[in-house]
Amino acid sequence: MSFSHNKYISFFDDFEKDYKYDQLENYISNTELHNIIKNLSNFQKQILYYKYIKDYDYDQIALIMKKSESNIRNMRSRIIKKIKNNLKGVK
Repeated sequence: MSFSHNKYISFFDDFEKDYKYDQLENYISNTELHNIIKNLSNFQKQILYYKYIKDYDYDQIALIMKKSESNIRNMRSRIIKKIKNNLKGVK
C-alpha cells in the first residue's frame, strides 16, 4: 500500500465524521437508482460510498474495511452488475 500511517489514521477519522454510507441513496436523484441503492446491504453501500463519493482507491477502501484489495474490487464489480441488472428490469 502506497500511503503513510498518518493517512491511514486520517481515513479512520474521516470514517467517524462521514459515517453516511448507510444513507448513500440520498446522494442519488434518479428514483429507480435511488431505490436500488436503498436496498443494498450496508457493506455494499460502504464500498460504493468510499469509491464514488469519497473517491478512495481500492487499496484505501480495503484497508478501512479490513478486506483484501481484490475482494473489494470483486465486490464493487458485483454491486455494479447487480445495479445494472436491476435497472434493466425497471425499463
